[in-house]
Amino acid sequence: MHELKSGGSYIIAGEEKSGKTSFVLNLASHWVSLGNKLFYASTELQEEDITEYLTGITGNKNFLAENPDFIFHDLGLSGDLENHLLLLEQKLKEGVRIVIVDNLTSYRDFNDIKGSDEWKKISYAGDCYRRLAKKWNALFFLVLHLNQGALIREIPKSVKGLIEKQRPEDIFTESISV
Repeated sequence: MHELKSGGSYIIAGEEKSGKTSFVLNLASHWVSLGNKLFYASTELQEEDITEYLTGITGNKNFLAENPDFIFHDLGLSGDLENHLLLLEQKLKEGVRIVIVDNLTSYRDFNDIKGSDEWKKISYAGDCYRRLAKKWNALFFLVLHLNQGALIREIPKSVKGLIEKQRPEDIFTESISV
């Protein structure tokens, strides 16, 4: 696998229940154990859900309490995308350098994002996060749900092109917006 780059945003995409959250939480727990300050923002899960995941991964029921560099926030409590971005920028000012947003797909339902097309709403949110990653030279992971049996025509053009060229590993070498 190629080296991950600060200032980059990486998409972790897959069907529901395919292990995306478990994957990013495994990465998150590892990075925090190495002394990195990480912000995990979820639009779906609450603290008890994250605690359950992390207990399964680390075997430590007190992972969140014992690891203050793992900062969890339930974005469902913070309103719209603009508020999410302001909150995240504050965390970046406080020294966070790794950010995980789980789940970017939730933005398709937000009324404050212009456009009626679901992909345009998701893409707009992804672009906002991507710009923030570049501005703060931070490492961002954006979790994205694909519809079950998603057709390749439903996948964003940049990702589709890499899949068609049989170069999916390049998804992680570039900053890709949805």
